[in-house]
Amino acid sequence: MQTPLNRVSGPTTGTVNPGIIWSGQYFQLGVEAIIPINSHTGNNVGVVGQLHFYFDDILPKVFVKPLIIDDS
Repeated sequence: MQTPLNRVSGPTTGTVNPGIIWSGQYFQLGVEAIIPINSHTGNNVGVVGQLHFYFDDILPKVFVKPLIIDDS
């Protein structure tokens, strides 16, 4: 939530974002709703989805050695 206070004051705006995430061994799925708290924020409900892949679990032989080796 945000309320402008410096120089020009305005209405409070913000969203409520309930969602759910499922995490498996190789990927993660998530979905959340974007619900405006008042008419200054907006009038429509939105949806955001995400898909994350765990490449170190999908291709474990590729990610065996570190990228930067510190020999000091």
